[in-house]
Amino acid sequence: MERPTGDCFARDLLGDSSASEFSRAQLVNDTAYSIVAQYQAEYRGVVQYYRLAYNLHQLSKRKRVMEVSQVKTLANKYKTSCGDIYKRFKTEHTNADGTYKVLEVRVERGQDKKPLVAQFGGIPLQWKKWVAIGETIKPIWSERQ
Repeated sequence: MERPTGDCFARDLLGDSSASEFSRAQLVNDTAYSIVAQYQAEYRGVVQYYRLAYNLHQLSKRKRVMEVSQVKTLANKYKTSCGDIYKRFKTEHTNADGTYKVLEVRVERGQDKKPLVAQFGGIPLQWKKWVAIGETIKPIWSERQ
């Protein structure tokens, strides 16, 4: 299985076109937590879809495009520069696959509850030939009706 590179939709979807690096104005009214969680969910979905591709490492271009778009959206929300957003939210995250530089938003909820944490990044782009696709995803929104 190989990641598609031919058609223009796949190039735009996978980040081969720099035209995708724009601020998403429809997300500016959301909280920083929901913006970061939305971008992470979209990126995780693309990575999971191409998990069996042997050239999965090429999705690092897509990660960069999505990260720049996310930072521009947050900069637009806070009316500041992209560099200030990186200084405010950039941190390192360590998991079983290694240490990654991620953008992290924490929402403190009081003494009795754990803080809400949303991170963008930290997904390894290593090819795994025998991978089980089907991890459980935490919902971004509440489960109220």
